[in-house]
Amino acid sequence: MKYYVYFLRCKDNSIYIGISRNVEKRFQEHLEKKGAKYTKSHPVSEILFSMACESKSEALKLEYFFKSWTKKQKEKFLQEASEEWGKTLYQRKNRKRRKKRKI
Repeated sequence: MKYYVYFLRCKDNSIYIGISRNVEKRFQEHLEKKGAKYTKSHPVSEILFSMACESKSEALKLEYFFKSWTKKQKEKFLQEASEEWGKTLYQRKNRKRRKKRKI
């Protein structure tokens, strides 16, 4: 089963990065303050990005890598991804999935 690395925007404009098998379910847990300690004190507002990984080990390594970045580096990465795809990568991923279901 795949794991995902995801970026969330918090209401104080900070960025939270985590891993999960189900990003939507995990986001809901963060909204209900059942997620990480950080998001209990920094409420989340939206999912910015998610990336599929082949294993939990790969996801943990990527999470560690992204968390080592400064906020400025994270914002630049998210901005460049948004400009390249026209939407946040997370929104684009969901659009592709919906199209596949209609076929």
